[in-house]
Amino acid sequence: MSIKKYFLVFLIVLFAGFVIAPPAYAKTQKTILLPQNEIVNKDYFAGADVITLSGTVNGDVYAAGGTVTVDGTVNGDLIAAGGTVNIKGRVLNDLRVAGGQVVISGQIGGNITSMGGNVLIVESAIVNGSLVAAGGTVDVAAPIGKGATIAGGQINLANSVGGDIDAYVGNLSLSPKARINGNLIYWSESKAQIADGATVSGKTTQNIPKEKAAKAPEDIGKSFAAIFSFFKIVSFISYLIIGLLLIRFFKNFLQSVTNTIEKRPWMSLLVGFVTSIVFPMFFAIFLVTLVGIPIAFIALTLLLISIYLTTIFVSIFIGQLIFRWAKKEKGIYWKFILGFVIFEIITLIPILGWIIKTLAVLLGLGALLLEKKNLYSALRSKKTI
Repeated sequence: MSIKKYFLVFLIVLFAGFVIAPPAYAKTQKTILLPQNEIVNKDYFAGADVITLSGTVNGDVYAAGGTVTVDGTVNGDLIAAGGTVNIKGRVLNDLRVAGGQVVISGQIGGNITSMGGNVLIVESAIVNGSLVAAGGTVDVAAPIGKGATIAGGQINLANSVGGDIDAYVGNLSLSPKARINGNLIYWSESKAQIADGATVSGKTTQNIPKEKAAKAPEDIGKSFAAIFSFFKIVSFISYLIIGLLLIRFFKNFLQSVTNTIEKRPWMSLLVGFVTSIVFPMFFAIFLVTLVGIPIAFIALTLLLISIYLTTIFVSIFIGQLIFRWAKKEKGIYWKFILGFVIFEIITLIPILGWIIKTLAVLLGLGALLLEKKNLYSALRSKKTI
């Protein structure tokens, strides 16, 4: 899909609440299969519990689901998110993937950007470009054509890397097959485990992470903690008040967005994920043009407002699930209050809280845009606009 088409889709969604139907669109369902002998000559969108793409797509692919398997051919970029993502096929350009378990064994013509609980690039994979990866465990057993930037609790390198490596890691391991054709720079408290036979053509540099608490004066640390706590409390109260006010005046719309999260979770996640990738490109493009600067900042303001509202949508959704589980009938006000308190507590958990917050933003943003599309379509059908 061209830059102009991306911009038309995104801008119309923000200002009018309408999403232009993508060239090739798979509706949300439990299972989506693109058969091996099928060819799609347009961009392909898919959201479902189980997605299997075995055919050929002559364009970009956007997929989000519980399990995503790509063993066909994508003659463009592949952007995928899911609980388990398995890339076995061929991707002509770049791969951007996020999931609980990410396994890459196919051929990637461009760069890989991957985030997951576990990221595995098996030995049979071919990666012509660079690698950017983050995960609890990152295993790189395939050759990487260019350099790599990796962050993880455990990083294992077992093949060649065509450039420099920057690693932010708990533990770093290089197997006897590791060949680093550049510098190895890593930030860790533990010394890298470099096996006999592994080679680094450049310099190997270990950087010890600074101990923030020990370096900072005690009074500054206490002041910072007090300020942080104050703003956290203010933020909590303001969110609560704004959420209750929005429910008072826009109850039906908020409930509709919440229902979209429940009924179309994977498509909501997909739309939010695509928006988070597409928007920075447009913002940068319009920011460098004199005429486009006002459009860029208006769009940015609307996006930030939408992101702010995602917490409210997700909180109502959480409360709705809890009361349903408890088999109690409560109004939307109580659903929001209970869900918001639980959401705030969960997001205080280190690392896990950040991941949940990110997923909540993507889920809420996608559901909001989908509901705007439905609202706009309804108004057009009634000839109101």
